[in-house]
Amino acid sequence: MSDNSLISLILDSVLKEAMGLNISSIGANSLKHAIGRRMRALEMENTLQYLNLIKKSTPELNELIEEVAVNETWFFRDEAPFIALREYATAFFQQGKNKSLRLLSIPCSTGEEPYSMAMTLIEAGIPAHSFTIDAVDISRRSLEVARQGIYRPNSFRTTYAKRYQGYFSKTRQSYALDKSIKGLIRFHRGNLLHLTPPLTKTTYNVIFCRNLLIYLDSSFHQKAIDTFSALLDDAGLLFIGHAESGIFSHSRFTQAPHPKAFAFYKRPEESEKKSSKYLSGNASANASAFLFKNSVSYANATITHTPTNRYGELDSLDHQIKAHEDQIQKQGPTAESFYQLATIFEQKNEWKSAISMLKKAIYLDPNSIEAIDMLAAIYQRLGDEANYQSCLNRGRRIITRLAMPTDPNI
Repeated sequence: MSDNSLISLILDSVLKEAMGLNISSIGANSLKHAIGRRMRALEMENTLQYLNLIKKSTPELNELIEEVAVNETWFFRDEAPFIALREYATAFFQQGKNKSLRLLSIPCSTGEEPYSMAMTLIEAGIPAHSFTIDAVDISRRSLEVARQGIYRPNSFRTTYAKRYQGYFSKTRQSYALDKSIKGLIRFHRGNLLHLTPPLTKTTYNVIFCRNLLIYLDSSFHQKAIDTFSALLDDAGLLFIGHAESGIFSHSRFTQAPHPKAFAFYKRPEESEKKSSKYLSGNASANASAFLFKNSVSYANATITHTPTNRYGELDSLDHQIKAHEDQIQKQGPTAESFYQLATIFEQKNEWKSAISMLKKAIYLDPNSIEAIDMLAAIYQRLGDEANYQSCLNRGRRIITRLAMPTDPNI
């Protein structure tokens, strides 16, 4: 092994310990370039010298973390989670109007996500004093941008975000967020794997943690899941990223009936340990499913998902399969129809049929991250590590490609 390879291996280990990062998720070249930028900033030419510095200097380790942290985000990234949040929050206050809704965004990057959460709640008619939002990130630079609340057009990439233009003041080259929204977020520097009070002393009703776990080393996945379980209320919802559902396939979490929102709640056996804080009666059997409505209204359509056996309201699965097949026969095959069929076969534990439907969905829509994610989850459940990793990597590539700006003008 060359000296440079050994040094890279050691630095990989240092970053894994400090932030849980799996270097392969960002690429060895990204680490190499990050080290190069820091060495140039320090006017240092010897890599071994830099290695010795990073091992004994916490400030320099923090600088390197700033270089490798992935801060790609924008306002209302993926509309479905925010529509689902609106419905959940509305139902929450209908069940307990005197309660306070507690939300967490981790990692929050430069603030677009927690501010999107705040605007969603305000637009839903929920008073600002009725909720609190904590936002956490490991990057000091990102948190500074978030606190300033000034954004370039690249932060507005969806037509959905344009609905909220009234909360921004246009300047020559940027958009300044209104103070009424800025004041609703409490920013903290931290790391999911090393949280400290007061965050660890808080129970949250809603947690957004999207596209973090795909960058973590797999050895930290269980720790992350345990942290979510400790932080999330029994009636709470956890929103994760497109390519991360497979990580939860054998966990205490199960997916809420909105695949496009990628929302999860604790399994009933977890919630039965204590009664729900917000709901009474049979709520402990499935508090989140009760709160979380079974249709999500999108900008131009409403997609309704029939509840499954897990929610106690299932029509015959075979009847649902027949209905989807009839629809395909009449209207022709679509990626969405095959995806819906796959979800039904998955409920029946008919893995071969589910895989077949998902492959058809991906053939019709190669960028169907939902189908790729579900296929990864099934392969992981079946112990097919090679195909699981292949799907996971494909999902990462799609997320990276789709992260490129497509709408430069707000």
